[in-house]
Amino acid sequence: MYARLLAAIDREDEQGTRLIASRCAALANTMGASVSLIHVRLQPPASYGRHLPWQWEADEAKEVRGWLQELARTHAFEDRLSGTFAPSGSVSREVAARARELGSDVIMVAAHRATLGRILLGSTAHAIMRDAPCDVLLVRDSEALQAAA
Repeated sequence: MYARLLAAIDREDEQGTRLIASRCAALANTMGASVSLIHVRLQPPASYGRHLPWQWEADEAKEVRGWLQELARTHAFEDRLSGTFAPSGSVSREVAARARELGSDVIMVAAHRATLGRILLGSTAHAIMRDAPCDVLLVRDSEALQAAA
């Protein structure tokens, strides 16, 4: 059903990262889907630019792409990995643009756990769904949701 998967990874969300990586492995290994991973980096304020080394942006992007490759290796879908991307900017716009560029069939994104004072579908996931050129698979941690109930 899905041949080209783009997984949007939030490096700050360890639980969501593990969950998405395990689902990527399952889709890659059972359906033969190719997997691309993307982590959209936040842009530092412009005033920081003059204080950072000139190569900082490139070094950070390279480090994130290496982390994404390691994630694929650790979760045993490295052979199905078709690309790693670490752009900076608006998460929803960057994810949608990359999905269009790659011809992705589906974008995978993690949902936040339902907790008091928190909306189940975060604003980033909602924006990705709104801007996506393809299906969006919202991945939830069913064990955590059951424990919270």
